[in-house]
Amino acid sequence: MCDIITRKPVADAVVFLDGTLFRTVTDAEGRFSIQTDKVLNVPLVIRHLSYELYIVENPFEKDLSAILLSEKNSVIEEVVISFQYSRERLMAAFYEQFFGLSLSGKSCKIQNEEEIEIFYDFEQNKLKASCGQPLEIVNEYLGYAIQYDLVAFEVEYAKRTLQNEWVKKSSILGVSSFTDLAPERSKIRKRRERIYLQSPECFFKGLITKRLKAIDYEVFQKGMLVNVYDYLEVSDTLALKTVRIKPNSGIQTSIVGLTKAKGILTVRYKKRFQSDVIFLSDLLWVDECGIVTPPLDIYYSGELGKQRMGGLLPREYGLHH
Repeated sequence: MCDIITRKPVADAVVFLDGTLFRTVTDAEGRFSIQTDKVLNVPLVIRHLSYELYIVENPFEKDLSAILLSEKNSVIEEVVISFQYSRERLMAAFYEQFFGLSLSGKSCKIQNEEEIEIFYDFEQNKLKASCGQPLEIVNEYLGYAIQYDLVAFEVEYAKRTLQNEWVKKSSILGVSSFTDLAPERSKIRKRRERIYLQSPECFFKGLITKRLKAIDYEVFQKGMLVNVYDYLEVSDTLALKTVRIKPNSGIQTSIVGLTKAKGILTVRYKKRFQSDVIFLSDLLWVDECGIVTPPLDIYYSGELGKQRMGGLLPREYGLHH
């Protein structure tokens, strides 16, 4: 790994697989090595304070011997703001939308929140935030320390407010690296398991392994309990599974924003927690952790749609559960 201009090795760059516990740093020659038990369907991320964030999609299929990093642009954009909510109110809304309102979300703390740049766009009724450094997060409820590179944060409200009930849509984009703070604590393990069982990753892992019934998930169409495989076809493609909506299956469709949904499944966990799984494409790829590609081709409402950073687990968690 080298500087794109000088071609000198870049030492002490943090290298990690997005959303996992797998992390290392480059040596004096710019070299690194990460070993995993399985091929994971996640990007490789390279972070250095002096260089732009570098992301490699499908890293297990790429030649990583000639990575070139570009220095960060030091130009600071000027933002003119005539009036603002107080920073305290803005940060309270940020915590609410970023972490969620669950016990896990409420336990999260950002150790360097003073680095966050945040403001409210009164013309568009949007809360926006950015950070030039990784957010240093501690999730006490789930026992993780998380470094999160916030690429984009935007919450749009139906009117000029910061109240949660008026949120129209939110967009949070970033990459993360985990450290396990409590690997041996049984109480923490039970909390993680409970969170995982109500996650999109668990649902999709159950779908591709045909174990949805075993983990207490039911699927409905127009209020009727159905066999999900009458509507979806699951096939093998090397390390990934494909999930395809069957032609002429009669799967329920609707409008999401301005995009025509290809299909909607209503799912229920333990006969109580209900969600809609909304397909914006008729073909998805799912790895053995339950991670869906492309991620923007699937949306969730209801219980699964409430997932926030406060309930985030390492992506490889599903390999062992």
